Amino acid sequence: MLTQTLVSDIAQRLPNRVVFAQNQFVALEPTDFVDLAVQNFEQDENGYAVINGVISVEQKRSPQNSATSLPFHWVSPQPVSADPQALVAALSEGVGVIADQAVNLLQQ
Repeated sequence: MLTQTLVSDIAQRLPNRVVFAQNQFVALEPTDFVDLAVQNFEQDENGYAVINGVISVEQKRSPQNSATSLPFHWVSPQPVSADPQALVAALSEGVGVIADQAVNLLQQ
């Protein structure tokens, strides 16, 4: 589910590009890759939604075939209630922030 949310968020931010997950069958050769390694995707002991990990972007279409990896740390701006739907909504907001970061890396 996290993969599909990230793909959808990146596709919204790059409307003129074809964006797909690795396990989807598409008859195109990818030119850019975004890899996400998540260590934490949870609510911390203080009630905040937290996402920690590393985002990597590889651009096959660039002359240098460049790759960049950056750690990320996102914390919700306020504590989240114990309601599971509230936590899902907060984490979804965090995935949007990660999508923004991926798009920025792709456009550099």
